[in-house]
Amino acid sequence: MLLHAGSVLVCTILAVPSVDRPVWTPADAAIIVECVDIEDRDRRLIITQLIDDHVFAWEDLRSATVVQKWVDRSPDEQARWEAAQQSKLNAFNATSAIAREIAMLRKKFRNVSSAERTETLKRIHELQKAYEVVHQDLDDARAEAMDLSSGHVTRNHGGIDAFIKQSAALCDRLESDVAVLLEHDELERWEHCRAAAHRRAALRGGSLEGEHLDLDLAAASTRPSLSAESMTAIEPLLASWRADIDAALDARDTIEQPLHLHGEAARDPGKASAAIAAWSRVLKAQRRVRDTTLDYLERICAALPPLEASNLRTVAMELAFPARFFPSRMSRAIDRAMEERPDQAEALLAILDTHEAKLRAIRDRQIEVVLEFDGYEQLLALAVSANLNRPDLHAAHDRMLGVGKAYRINERETIELLQKCVGRSVARRLLSQARRN
Repeated sequence: MLLHAGSVLVCTILAVPSVDRPVWTPADAAIIVECVDIEDRDRRLIITQLIDDHVFAWEDLRSATVVQKWVDRSPDEQARWEAAQQSKLNAFNATSAIAREIAMLRKKFRNVSSAERTETLKRIHELQKAYEVVHQDLDDARAEAMDLSSGHVTRNHGGIDAFIKQSAALCDRLESDVAVLLEHDELERWEHCRAAAHRRAALRGGSLEGEHLDLDLAAASTRPSLSAESMTAIEPLLASWRADIDAALDARDTIEQPLHLHGEAARDPGKASAAIAAWSRVLKAQRRVRDTTLDYLERICAALPPLEASNLRTVAMELAFPARFFPSRMSRAIDRAMEERPDQAEALLAILDTHEAKLRAIRDRQIEVVLEFDGYEQLLALAVSANLNRPDLHAAHDRMLGVGKAYRINERETIELLQKCVGRSVARRLLSQARRN
């Protein structure tokens, strides 16, 4: 978040690369106790308190980490910058006002009398033309404000570097304190637990869908349903995954992150092409992490009986793509409808089954497209800003939009069936409640 205060630009760290929470969280106290097999009650309590103190110290460090950069700007340049910021704000307010008026007229269009529809439609067309003009003014104002800022703001990562070093020091201190509490026979198990925690933290640093999947966590979640023979069969595969995923994570995290282009630099075709190539290398390393895990998931499932393999795959995919498996708004609304209208339960259940069957097929296509194209947005933004001809990136965009369209069509068809079953007003209320929840 950037805050301008006189001649000082303050950048508060709201997120640090690959670090959105500490390596050790309060939930890990139970994991340590179980994995290291600590029976002594006092030591279990001390470890829990140590982790709680570690999290509080990490949060304090994060909130106190601030990067400050003095901006050397003459009074005339300062006045031009402030005028550009005001122009941008005025243009934004104008576009917002027109957009609200267009939305209001479109909503009322269906209810006005036939005599008034021609005039209403004419007014909508006029507003649409005005919107295009004002929106172009907004784009120009944004570009001018960005150009006036870019010459005076430089990236200063000193605060971020200090944060990463200090948070690593906090982690080292916690791990040293825990090791002191352990008996000789517990130390080897502790090292495995420590490596797993750092692996989980590194996986969390991924930005692609599915990149953060932890197969140890997936296996632990399904362990009650796995036989002893199955656990013995998949353990060598899990050990190989740990070695390969650690290598992929090291390769990903050692790639230097390219700088984000702004202003005139973002519109330079040469610089944009170089940035696209650099971000493509980052994207390739991220996909290697994700694809390594998904490949091992299939190999592990192939070593299990069909039912156990199905359970593990379901749990793993829900962990990898949580947003894709979250119950849809329509499913929640139909569940509520069955509670309120038990007399229509059979018809509602048929609607729900049809909706979710289509949703499963759409979700499979979504995941297929995401695995092929996720991460393209950054590259497409660079290509568009520099007016580069990149049909591959536009094709990726079209594929992503296509799956979103299928989702919306399924939802619209289900809404129509729900309205026929329980009435328009009841369906509208149920959908509103499902949206809030």
